Amino acid sequence: MGDTMNFFKTNFKLSRPQLRFLLILLLLGIILSFIIYKKIDQSLYIDDIKNISSSLTTNHINFIFTHFIVTSVLLVSSFMYIGLILFLFYFLFEITCISYSLIAFTSVFSLPGFFYGILYNLIIKLFFLICLVIIFKNIITIIKRVRKNKEEINIKKELKIIFTCFLSITIYDLFLYFFASFLLNKLTFIVS
Repeated sequence: MGDTMNFFKTNFKLSRPQLRFLLILLLLGIILSFIIYKKIDQSLYIDDIKNISSSLTTNHINFIFTHFIVTSVLLVSSFMYIGLILFLFYFLFEITCISYSLIAFTSVFSLPGFFYGILYNLIIKLFFLICLVIIFKNIITIIKRVRKNKEEINIKKELKIIFTCFLSITIYDLFLYFFASFLLNKLTFIVS
């Protein structure tokens, strides 16, 4: 367990420009989610959120296929440079979805809904997004090395990190499939 935590700590370190850029994406995602919240008819989702406990009882949370496809497409396309832009748009999309869900939970359940929304998104999204940031950072490193040094390029470490993150996402998605609905359903006492 300690080795896994060290792996994520050492590979998740961001430089100041990277952190600044991530904060700009965060701010854009929050603003975009407010705009979407104001534009979408709230009756479309209020019943689903009010009945979240019954929904979690009857359904599994399943991101296995979605995350596999998204991560694969981002990885393959990033080595053709278009993926770098896709990565950024996908991060913006995820941040917008997280912000929107927090707003929606808060609008239905007030402050307890906000806290439940935070826990919901921490369980469902945080690990996936951390792995995506690590993958993106290592792809940038590979691209920089390829552009600098045309003859001798050693990218084994970065490819190993990318593969480890890809595998970790799949394992975590399996965990979510089997346990997240149960866990999140247990936490619905916050909004009861």
